[in-house]
Amino acid sequence: MSYSVKYSPDCDKIRSQLSSSQRASLDRGVALIAGDPYGSATSEMRDRDHRQASAGDFIVVYQVTAEFLFITVVRIV
Repeated sequence: MSYSVKYSPDCDKIRSQLSSSQRASLDRGVALIAGDPYGSATSEMRDRDHRQASAGDFIVVYQVTAEFLFITVVRIV
């Protein structure tokens, strides 16, 4: 089951400024995270639902909201 993805306003702005190839790389990586947001390729940060993972050429920090099946990307590095 895949989670829906939301971007914070700041991350949405960053995403929109990426080149098409960078954005595609990010989107593919985030789609993989959405498929398994607690997976072994992710790292817990402050608590179980505040995590980070590689997403293509980027590192993303995201918040999982399991009860509603979505993740919110809060930082793109």
